[in-house]
Amino acid sequence: MNLSDIQHICLNNGIPFYSYRMPQSNVVVTGLQLSPDVESFTGFAGHQQGFVIAPFDTENHLPSLFIRGEIIFENNDLTAKDSERLKAIHYTHPAPKEEIFEISKSDYIKQADGLIRKLADGELQKVVLSRIIHHSKGSQLDAPTIFEALTRSYPHAFVSLFHIPGKCTWLGATPETLLSVSENSLRTMSLAGTKKKDAAIEWTVKEKEEQQMVTDFVEQVLGKFNGLEISIDGPKEVEAGNLCHLMTAFDCKGKLSPEDLGKLVSELHPTPAVCGLPKSASMQLIRETEQHDREYYAGFIGPVVGENIDLFVNLRCMKLMKESVAFYVGGGLTALSDPESEWQETCLKAETLSRFVEMNAKELSR
Repeated sequence: MNLSDIQHICLNNGIPFYSYRMPQSNVVVTGLQLSPDVESFTGFAGHQQGFVIAPFDTENHLPSLFIRGEIIFENNDLTAKDSERLKAIHYTHPAPKEEIFEISKSDYIKQADGLIRKLADGELQKVVLSRIIHHSKGSQLDAPTIFEALTRSYPHAFVSLFHIPGKCTWLGATPETLLSVSENSLRTMSLAGTKKKDAAIEWTVKEKEEQQMVTDFVEQVLGKFNGLEISIDGPKEVEAGNLCHLMTAFDCKGKLSPEDLGKLVSELHPTPAVCGLPKSASMQLIRETEQHDREYYAGFIGPVVGENIDLFVNLRCMKLMKESVAFYVGGGLTALSDPESEWQETCLKAETLSRFVEMNAKELSR
């Protein structure tokens, strides 16, 4: 069987799984959980293998989850024995809720304008406003085909597809690393500012200030952990599909205990790139303003393989449902923001995935 066949079996038979392709890699890794119930994620202690999925707002009703990698393979290399095991499994799960709230442009502009006034008054430095774009052709889409197309088109992104039966299925191509940990080092980044790739325009003062806010925050958080030798490089312009961002890289030598790793992730997440500054005030303002639940959008996802951990912010992503698809997009607001420009930025970000959905729907409708 090829990977697409395996993914289809899991999707159709209620089997938890994840597939991902790391940035700058040609290898797709897939993990299958042969039991039906996906457990809560409880931390980094122990030599576990699997895939972490955490929501944007860890204090809301959605739990952080961990799909166990009971069978893990690369590309299409599932053994004949494991293929037969997979085909013999079929679980039945209750249908997940499919409630999606899509805001109008005029209401988004009103929300952004109100938040910008608060920012201008000095109540906070930055807040990220998000919205959902609803696509009604979910039943006509083929998630494995779109996943494969994203791996070809976005070599610099972390491309992922994960399925939690009875709860959700998400697909995306994110440009942002939250935390990458190996034996004696860790890496993270600050990513902010957005413009269209190849656009002959300079980075604005607003975008540079926004990126510096995130950089200062990350540097401050890393400084709380003794024993880390921190090296900073940036900001530099990086490509992310049809867009460009400003990115500063943090490379740290040293090793943290599983407990301190958990604390570091809690301190970093959600970063100002997806929440705002100060974090607590921005989070509260987002809860009061946004009429939708971000769910796992702007949360973090990624593989854990023993002491090797690769976590990414779940951006440029979509939630797949039986009859529809929800694209989640957002943008950082500061006192210098313009509501119309922010709306256009969310439209550009949605194009990362929407064009693949449109192409896939047309192919399957022929």
